[in-house]
Amino acid sequence: MFTSCPACEENPEASPLWQLRAGRIHYDQAAQDVVYTNTRLEVFGLPVAYLPYLAHAGPEVSRRSGFLAPAFPRSSTFGQSVETPYFFDLDSHYDLTVTPRFSTKQDPFLKTDWRQLTQKGSYQLSAYVHQPDAKLAEDTQRETRGGLVGSGEFRFYAWDVDFSLQEASDDLFFKRY
Repeated sequence: MFTSCPACEENPEASPLWQLRAGRIHYDQAAQDVVYTNTRLEVFGLPVAYLPYLAHAGPEVSRRSGFLAPAFPRSSTFGQSVETPYFFDLDSHYDLTVTPRFSTKQDPFLKTDWRQLTQKGSYQLSAYVHQPDAKLAEDTQRETRGGLVGSGEFRFYAWDVDFSLQEASDDLFFKRY
């Protein structure tokens, strides 16, 4: 049995809210990977998904590039959507997350998040881009819409400097997205 859940380690007899059951679990210490084959995701003891192969970083790994948990937002503009973020561990001081959104009512939408820690502070930038279908674009001549949101805090000797920004291709971008 493998668990990274402190509550499960304290009371191993308690029923978990969710669990993975696998035909085989292998911990590759050299690669620091936990690898599952013939895996079932169970919620309240009921199987809800089957995965023939699943792998994730081992408990000693602090950061690693890879897919993050998907999200399933719903809105009147996009309908039902799925977001599948991918995290790029570029360096210990900066990283990038790219999140495409696929939806029932619109073409794909892309969000990117850049985070960086510097010697004097840190900042984050999020960029959004979408090429809407004709129904959504009636109020603008733009074929592609986008936006940029950012913030940061820096310390220069006795001075603290912070910033925030929000810029969009059109007035309705952040209201819709």
